[in-house]
Amino acid sequence: MNYYKFDIKLSNIEEAEILMAFLSEFPFDTFKENEGGFEAYIPEDLFEESLEEVVDEMRKKILFTYTIDFIPTQNWNALWESNFMPITIPSANNPEENFASVRAEFHGKIQAKHELLIAPKMAFGTGHHETTYMMLQQMESLVLENKRVFDFGCGTGILSILASKMKADPVFALDIDKNSTDNTIENMSLNDVNNIHRRDAGKNN
Repeated sequence: MNYYKFDIKLSNIEEAEILMAFLSEFPFDTFKENEGGFEAYIPEDLFEESLEEVVDEMRKKILFTYTIDFIPTQNWNALWESNFMPITIPSANNPEENFASVRAEFHGKIQAKHELLIAPKMAFGTGHHETTYMMLQQMESLVLENKRVFDFGCGTGILSILASKMKADPVFALDIDKNSTDNTIENMSLNDVNNIHRRDAGKNN
């Protein structure tokens, strides 16, 4: 799938979350923060020129500039892989240890109680966005052994995989995006996890 990338730079970086929340009401399906702003991605078949008018209208309320680039399908995975950096989640119980880490196979091993391997592709949820990162942090305080876990909007599946590593059983992973459930299956294999039930919303699988 081809994408359009909106590269947005803000005068006040603290307003980035407000602008992302506004854009999330439109068919943007991926946001990636960077220095001075963020990138917003929208599938080519959902892009309309009128969307630029909507973005320009928002500039009356928030000071920002933007450029639009076309991202062909064949460059998408390479783009994500080249920008994907590993992360660590320090333990709240022992600051000298990491509760979890997230990395790709091309990164070196990271010492952590739970090391999560993912293949960075089109699915959301690498751990870099605050929502995913905070969920990874919060999970340290949960007792999940033999508990039923439902990961709604599973993305890459890292929360499901972490729950499985914490001995939750069974674990259900649901997403409306087939790229996400496919990526979850791939990441399950990378992490040697086999008790996660994947499902595309609205499909009998």
